Amino acid sequence: MNDHREAYIVTYDVSQDKLRNKVEKIIKEYGVRVQYSCFYCPVEKRVLLQVLMRLEKIIDKKTDSVIAVPLEKDWEKYVIGTLRNDPNFEIKRVI
Repeated sequence: MNDHREAYIVTYDVSQDKLRNKVEKIIKEYGVRVQYSCFYCPVEKRVLLQVLMRLEKIIDKKTDSVIAVPLEKDWEKYVIGTLRNDPNFEIKRVI
């Protein structure tokens, strides 16, 4: 993984299947799914903001949400169980 890039956890809660599939498809272009509605996205902030602007145009802001949380460069990764996909980052400790 390129440590020079910023990274974000992007998660979503979208009620309609058709919209949820569109949201998933867009986020998948920039990140790796680590849970059903949660992606690890190693992108710069400007790219993240472009993604969020795309998502804003398609979600129903009265019922749906998208949350992006910035990760610090040396964030610790704790995992219980198995991730859906390999996000290509080092897990320092598995519980």
